[in-house]
Amino acid sequence: MNDINYRLFHKYTNLDEEEIAYLETYIDKMQMMADQEKADVFIDCETYTGKTTVIVAEAKPRVVPSAYKEQLLGMLIKWKNEPALDRTFHLKLPTTGVKALQVPDNRNVVQSAFPIIFKEKVIAVLIYEKIIEDENKNSEDDASSLTKLESVKKEDLLEFIRDAAVLVDHQNKICYRNRAAKVLFKSLGYIDDVLGMYVGNLWCVPESEEAEVNTFNISRHTLQGTKIPMNSEGVRYALIIEDITNVVLLEKENNKLKISYKELKHRMKNSLQLVSGIYDEKASKAKSVEAAQAYKEAAGRLMSVLATLGGSIDSFQDEVEIREMIKRICSDLIQTEASSYLSIDFKIEGDEIQVSGERAVTIGLVVNELIHNALKYAFKNRSEGKIRVDIKKDEVNSTIVVEDDGIGFALNENSKNFSGLELISIMVSERLDGELIVDTGSSGTKVQFDFIE
Repeated sequence: MNDINYRLFHKYTNLDEEEIAYLETYIDKMQMMADQEKADVFIDCETYTGKTTVIVAEAKPRVVPSAYKEQLLGMLIKWKNEPALDRTFHLKLPTTGVKALQVPDNRNVVQSAFPIIFKEKVIAVLIYEKIIEDENKNSEDDASSLTKLESVKKEDLLEFIRDAAVLVDHQNKICYRNRAAKVLFKSLGYIDDVLGMYVGNLWCVPESEEAEVNTFNISRHTLQGTKIPMNSEGVRYALIIEDITNVVLLEKENNKLKISYKELKHRMKNSLQLVSGIYDEKASKAKSVEAAQAYKEAAGRLMSVLATLGGSIDSFQDEVEIREMIKRICSDLIQTEASSYLSIDFKIEGDEIQVSGERAVTIGLVVNELIHNALKYAFKNRSEGKIRVDIKKDEVNSTIVVEDDGIGFALNENSKNFSGLELISIMVSERLDGELIVDTGSSGTKVQFDFIE
């Protein structure tokens, strides 16, 4: 085990030294496992937030090509993106033959996961991943299975499916219907059993012999039918009919909610602008410097939320492009909080990243605090300064760096910046599933935090 593995354990997990030492015995054998199994091998641990896992060790096979070009060590992974890992960790059971979801270039990779148990507790999961080379194998297996089913009557299978199913003969008459079809058509007002009816009395079926999906309305019901050509003796095609009335109604309600949500965001934006304006006015009339500063800080925080709302206020989408949002936040802060004698050279660089509205608000508040601290403390007794924001996105994590060339500060509890940074660190940890890293000195301060979207 090297220093990187050890740092990952302490940075992201709650494992104690005894548990880490136990995992070291696995890490030391991983290369041998990778070569022997001709697979990429990983050890994943639950992070201290419980919301994600982290890859604390990896080994690529030397005898066959790896499924990954890049190193994945230190990557944070959401539980939902790795079902095999999730099942193995929480059920304490091995999981084999599951396709990996979070794979670059959408390559076909199959996973096998095994729990690593120490003192009756799962402390990690050992994962083998192999590239699927023979894609035709499953097709051959499927063909073999279908051959075995030839002796099974179609009716026996259709009787137990949830949707309505009918079989249509070569005279376009219904020669079979399952129980679900009988119940469905009775609810649509058909008095007689549909068995023996011409299919045109139920459904406007296209003459095409191709498989098709059609939707139409009957008696306030919305039905979706799938035509499946059979062309077997006695059966021309099958119709699988699903009542999607509730789905359509839910979509209509969802559209109404989206419109209401957009209207609510407009009202929130107007209200926040009003309150921010009141704070600005009070700041200009405040009798003390401290009071004026407090009003300005409150107005700045409101402006960061406004910048977040502004990114999605004119669309139904709940995602916000954070580079543009951060640019607005920083522009507003520099205009309102920078001293008149201070010239700030501000730059924002990096990737465009779409995040949810909830995460965008948190990111906006964090960046607002960091820029505010830089403007307030970094450039004392100076006429100019530089602030740079860099946004980077990789396959899983995203990182934002806020850097200035100011005078720095002391990282201790007596520092004016300490309580603010402690609050920011909590926000990053609990709301963004990330970590805040601060590097400060006489040549400036660099603060970075990561998050998963």
